[in-house]
Amino acid sequence: MPRDTAPTNATNPVFAYLIIFGTSLIGAAVLYGGLKSTGVFESEGMELGGAAAGFVIILLIAKRIFFSLQRQHLDNSQNNQAREIETLREELEKLRAGEQPELECPKGFELMVSRDFGLGFAKPRTWSQHPEQHIGMYMTPMTEDIIKTGFRGNITITMTLLDQVPGLPDDPDEITNDELKAPLQSAIQLHEGTDVKWHPTYVANRRAMCAEFTIHRAPGPTIVVEGAVVLDAPGRRLFVFALYEALPHSEQSQQLFRQLLSTVKFLS
Repeated sequence: MPRDTAPTNATNPVFAYLIIFGTSLIGAAVLYGGLKSTGVFESEGMELGGAAAGFVIILLIAKRIFFSLQRQHLDNSQNNQAREIETLREELEKLRAGEQPELECPKGFELMVSRDFGLGFAKPRTWSQHPEQHIGMYMTPMTEDIIKTGFRGNITITMTLLDQVPGLPDDPDEITNDELKAPLQSAIQLHEGTDVKWHPTYVANRRAMCAEFTIHRAPGPTIVVEGAVVLDAPGRRLFVFALYEALPHSEQSQQLFRQLLSTVKFLS
């Protein structure tokens, strides 16, 4: 991508020095050859006279001029680099603004965007992603406490096209809250969940049904499940957000899960 950078008028110091060096020789030749000038140059342990003295004097002056030009050239180069870096930074911000939706990102979270699924959200930064065939499965950090508990909490996010869900009305607006319960009801039946609590809500201005229930796994720990089935009517899609966590860690993980839901944004 072409960028406008400020032109520099700085002279290349190598060429400048060669010119000044040649000028020194010519000056010494003219002053001490053609004009018959005289001069003496004295330094510690060295004394020069005639053309040699003139050449050294002119050369020392050339040296000072050279370093001055060199500093000027370096300053101009650094200024040009700083301007180009700033230009690149501005272009990068413009690209990010065009690619990334405006998402809320709480402290300790990081943004996740899926253009394929038309979804953006923020997940807990320390929760690692697990490679599964859905939008995301994010697992709690592996600690000694988690190992002792015998269960690693996770948040899963899946998407299903409405056309692939049998029994639903063609018009998404005609889908009832009871019909939205279906994905979580299947999980409740599969795991023989108890203490089921339902409540309707909205996620990113999309109608949703939320549920909480527990799974008793003898001899394993009791698992707390919290989920939300979100109807994306404009995109004709059904999203399921679900948290599975061992009872001793459920309170903190549920808080993180609810923060994640609060950041969801649909891109379509």
